[in-house]
Amino acid sequence: MSDRPDPGSAGLARTIGPLGLASSVINVIIGSSIFVFPATVAAALGSAGILAYLVAALAMGLIALCFAESGSRVTTAGGAYAYVETAFGPFAAWVVGLLIYLGVQLIASAVVGSVFIRSLSVLIPAVGEGAPRVALLLAIFGGFAAINIRGGARLGAKVVEGVTIAKLAPLVILVAVGLVAFRPEFVRWETIPPAADIGRMAMRLLYLFAGLEAVLAVSGELKNPSRTVPLGGLGGLGVATAIYLGVQFAAQGLLGPELPSHDKAPLADAAATVLGNPGRTLILLGAVISTLGFLSADMLASPRSLFAMANAGRLPRALASVHPRFQSPAIAIATHAAMACGLSIAADFDTLTALASSALLLIYLVCSAATLVLQRRRVGEDQVTLRLPLGPVIPLAAMALVVALMTTLTQREIIAVLVVVAGAGLTYLASRRTAS
Repeated sequence: MSDRPDPGSAGLARTIGPLGLASSVINVIIGSSIFVFPATVAAALGSAGILAYLVAALAMGLIALCFAESGSRVTTAGGAYAYVETAFGPFAAWVVGLLIYLGVQLIASAVVGSVFIRSLSVLIPAVGEGAPRVALLLAIFGGFAAINIRGGARLGAKVVEGVTIAKLAPLVILVAVGLVAFRPEFVRWETIPPAADIGRMAMRLLYLFAGLEAVLAVSGELKNPSRTVPLGGLGGLGVATAIYLGVQFAAQGLLGPELPSHDKAPLADAAATVLGNPGRTLILLGAVISTLGFLSADMLASPRSLFAMANAGRLPRALASVHPRFQSPAIAIATHAAMACGLSIAADFDTLTALASSALLLIYLVCSAATLVLQRRRVGEDQVTLRLPLGPVIPLAAMALVVALMTTLTQREIIAVLVVVAGAGLTYLASRRTAS
C-alpha cells in the first residue's frame, strides 16, 4: 500500500506494518513493573505464581481478540475510539477516547517518566532530584516528540523497533540463564493455591498486560490495517506473555523461597546469583531501557488519540492538523509531550492511578461490546481478515470477565471514573454547542 494518506487515515500517511505495531505493543505492555512484580507474585502464591500469569494472559487474550476483529473491520484513525464510534456513536466514543487518553496514556506516560528517573538514579544518583531531574525529563520527552514530529510514524516506529530489541535482550538473557541454572526444588509445587487467591492475583496482573487499546490509536497510520492489527496486536501480546512467563520462572528458579524478600530488584538479584555484579548491572540497565521503550512507544501512539478526538470535533481543531512536510500530527505530539512531562515533574499520582485502574475496565467492557455490534451489523465485511470463532461467544466471555473484575473496584476508583464520565458528558455537550 502507498505511504500517501488515504481518506480513512484523516490525512496521515500509512507507514507502520505488523512489526512496528507488535514492537509498540510489546513496549507498552512490558514496562518497568516486570522488573519488580515477580517478588509480589511469589509472596502471594509461591512457586505456583505462574498460574496467575496464565489466567491473566487468557483474560487479556479474549479482550485482545475483540480488538483484533474490530481493528480488522474498522481501519480509520483512532483505534478503539473509531471502533466504539462506529458501533455506538460519537458520545460513547468520546467517553472511551477520554478514558483512554487521560486514564491510560497520559497517566502512564507521566508515571513511567518518573520511574525512568528513579531507575537511572540507582546508577547515576545525581539525576534523581532537582534541576538535573527536570532537565533530563525535558530532554527525554522533547527528544521523543522531535523524532515523531520530524520523522513521522515511520521513524517513530523504527525507533520503537530498535528500543524493543534493546529492552528485551537483558530479559531474554535472564530467561536463558534461568532455564539453564534453575534449581528444580525452587519451582516445584508442593500445593496449588486456592482458586480465589489465583484469581485476585490474576486481576492485578491484568494491568501488566494492558496497552493494546492505547497503541491502536495509530490505526490511521497502519499499512493494510485489516491485516496489521490482528498480526501485530496479537503477535505483540504473545511475545509479551512469553517474556512474562519466562521471567517469573527464572526469578523463582534462581531465588526460590527467598524471592519475596527481594522486592526492590528481584530480577537484578536473580541475575546476580549466576552472573555476579555484571548480571545485576545488566538487568538494572534493562530497567532503564524498558522505561525508555515505553516512552518511545507512547509518544508514537498517545498523540494519535488527541488527533482522533480533535478530528471528530471534540477537541480544538489545531490538534487535528497534519504537518505539511512531515505528515505527522505535530501539534498533538507536542501537546502530549508537554502535558506528560509536566505530570512527570509534578510526580503526584495517587488519585490519577486510581482513575487508571477503573478506566481500563470500562474501556474493555465498551470495546468488547462494540465488537458484538460490529459483527451484527457486518461492518467491513469486504475487508475483514479475522473472524472470531463462534461469533459472539468470545466478546460475551470478555464482557463477563470484565464485569466480574469490576466487582473488585474500590469506592474511590468507581467515583474517579464516574467523575471522568460526567466530565466527558459536559465537554461533549459543550463541543456540540460550539460546532453548531
